[in-house]
Amino acid sequence: MFNQWINKNIDEWSSKTTKQAIQRANNYLIPKLGNLPIEDIKSSDIRNLLLKIQDTGKLDMLKKVRSILNGIFKYSVGMDIIKINTATKITAKGARLTPKTRNAFRGSSTKPIKL
Repeated sequence: MFNQWINKNIDEWSSKTTKQAIQRANNYLIPKLGNLPIEDIKSSDIRNLLLKIQDTGKLDMLKKVRSILNGIFKYSVGMDIIKINTATKITAKGARLTPKTRNAFRGSSTKPIKL
């Protein structure tokens, strides 16, 4: 499905975007999920993959890989291969996919924040 999704988007994306998506898939998605048919990939498979990325501290990569997964699953729903986009079910609340920290540089509070 990944290759079909890439081929669908290749004319709309820059060569850099395409290359980055392929590289991220090769580094993170294909080793863990590439041997599974998309209809057999469970939310827990996606959550475990994303949590491993999160545990490395690569939160920007986490977002990018999750975006790729969401695109592939959304495309698969549109092609009637699967009925539900299980990638959208993975939330920060349910899977600890984003840190619960407050950005010290946002907000209008003038109170100092303990770091």
